[in-house]
Amino acid sequence: MEALITFFKEDAYLVFLVCVVLYFISGRRANVDRKKAVALVFYALFFFGLSVLAVAIDAYQLTPHVIWVGMAIIVFIAAYYRRRVFPYAKHCKKCGATIHWKYRWIEKDTDCTACRSEATSEALG
Repeated sequence: MEALITFFKEDAYLVFLVCVVLYFISGRRANVDRKKAVALVFYALFFFGLSVLAVAIDAYQLTPHVIWVGMAIIVFIAAYYRRRVFPYAKHCKKCGATIHWKYRWIEKDTDCTACRSEATSEALG
């Protein structure tokens, strides 16, 4: 338990800073999706909140189990705002197959590999 609090107290702010930097870098690209930028802000705020909670636990000598309450609140907020926190579709709109995370988050495709290859073959003739 102490290792978890130490991680959030000492290292989680770095994750927050990386999220902020990625947000500003992605905002300068012409084809960036607004959904991805908003989700990145949510992730940064989650890690920032856990960092502040870990520092407060250490500063006020609270029980280390308070961190679980903070994580539960963050999970509840993420579930409540799930369309903004997890913005891309998990399943293909055409056939219903599960889309790999790489295609969802990095390439922003909403089609599975099979439907994407069909569309490519139809486009090529």
